[in-house]
Amino acid sequence: MDDSLDDLVRSRVLPTEDKYVKRINRNVLKVEKLVNWTLTSPRPERPPGFADKDSGAKIDPEEDLTVAMLKDLVDMDHDLFATSLLKIQIANDMNASEVERYEQEKVKIVQDEQIARDTIAKQRDELLAAQQEKENRLEYDAIAMEIFNSKSLKPRDEQAQAIARLNAEIEELEKERDSDIKLWETRRDHFSQITNLLDGMVDEIKREKEEQERREGMDEEEEGEEVEHGKDRDSAVPSGGNTPFHQSTPSFSGGLTPAAQRLLHKNAAANSASKEASSPAPSNIDIVITDAPPLKDDDMDKMDTT
Repeated sequence: MDDSLDDLVRSRVLPTEDKYVKRINRNVLKVEKLVNWTLTSPRPERPPGFADKDSGAKIDPEEDLTVAMLKDLVDMDHDLFATSLLKIQIANDMNASEVERYEQEKVKIVQDEQIARDTIAKQRDELLAAQQEKENRLEYDAIAMEIFNSKSLKPRDEQAQAIARLNAEIEELEKERDSDIKLWETRRDHFSQITNLLDGMVDEIKREKEEQERREGMDEEEEGEEVEHGKDRDSAVPSGGNTPFHQSTPSFSGGLTPAAQRLLHKNAAANSASKEASSPAPSNIDIVITDAPPLKDDDMDKMDTT
């Protein structure tokens, strides 16, 4: 619709002043009528003293004045018509300049409109964000008022003291945790050392037991041979001056073998030295050596399985 209106404005017929054209036509018709009347009407007899212009006769002053007035009138009408044409040209030029100026204003208005639309959209988003923030603040204020009006709420100083006390307790618990971790690691190391010592002791006891059994077997064989030799001597010497001497190997039926005891004392000394070197923390695990009976095969197997 705007484009059609612009085209109509550009193609409109400019109003012209036709009165000057009508006056020229009217004056021309007057002149034509005058000429026709002059040519067709009989010329009156001129009074003496008047003559035609061509013949050198005198001319009527009134007729000459009428022709001059008609000529001036026609010239004036032509000048007015030329002035009206110049006015129309100037108006046309002004209209063209106005159209160009309107086009520039139109472009500027369109740009301002787009800027205004963008600004309105941006401000609408800002308004929505501000409304949301307002709702959040009102909600937070309501919650804060409930908290502040609560009777169970303590002052800030007491809350700060309670927080400081809790932080101190947390630090103490962390220190205890670290010390417990170190103590647990130390005891785990000691336990692993003890298990290693017990494994070595079990192996040593097995070897000592095998050696003891081997020696007992050899002693029994020697004792049987001595008994046979004694019988031979008794049969050879009937007098009772000499009595047979029974030699028996010392038995360690009252406790551990000497080698096992030495191994236990050696391992206990090494364990105590390693404890003193590693940490001063006391250990509640001690190795007690008693006069216990020697381990049996079933007990040895149980220790191996454990």
